[in-house]
Amino acid sequence: MKNILLMVILMLMGFGVMAQEYHKAKFKVWGNCEMCQTKIVKAAKSVEGVKKAHWNVATLQMSVKFDTELTTLAKIQKIIAEVGYDNEGYRADDEVYKNLHYCCKYERPQPLKKE
Repeated sequence: MKNILLMVILMLMGFGVMAQEYHKAKFKVWGNCEMCQTKIVKAAKSVEGVKKAHWNVATLQMSVKFDTELTTLAKIQKIIAEVGYDNEGYRADDEVYKNLHYCCKYERPQPLKKE
């Protein structure tokens, strides 16, 4: 009987952990190529709480799914800007942008919040 009760309690605790609040968001990130895509997605996924990240090279649209208890959209956008990619939330530092590979240098939008 104790074993059954213990199993029920453990199962209920497991369901509580699985009930995380994920938020989906889309925003524009400037870039040019698949190398940009790799760096942008890697930066987004490095943020604790980001479950999924995808950047479309053709449309420049970033899609993210993240745990709202662990991070915010602003934090994700800031990290992407820190690796050199302007987005709807933040503008990359000029020095970081200058150090991008030549094929990754995109036409920069004017003006965004500067990090």
